[in-house]
Amino acid sequence: MTPWGRILPSKEMRKRAGNMSAATEWRLAQKGEGPPRIKLSPQRWGYPENLFNEWLKSRFERPLPADSLRWAALDAQEEQVEHPKRAATKRTLKPAPSTATAA
Repeated sequence: MTPWGRILPSKEMRKRAGNMSAATEWRLAQKGEGPPRIKLSPQRWGYPENLFNEWLKSRFERPLPADSLRWAALDAQEEQVEHPKRAATKRTLKPAPSTATAA
């Protein structure tokens, strides 16, 4: 047993992180934003379970970026505005203007 507890293989870590793709795992590792990992062999990485759980918990605890909040506000505004196609179905037909001229 290691001082970190169980070592998660890469595939299990991705599944626990919400079916993360291998490409996303690689990008996070390159940016230094992924869970802490240790090299098991020349081409294999493992993730200490307790450190991975702390990383995963921290991802859910941080506040949403301002951009996400802005999009949420825009979505709320769109719900209040009536969609043009829906508004078109509520219109009543106006009678056609008469073409008869008075003599």
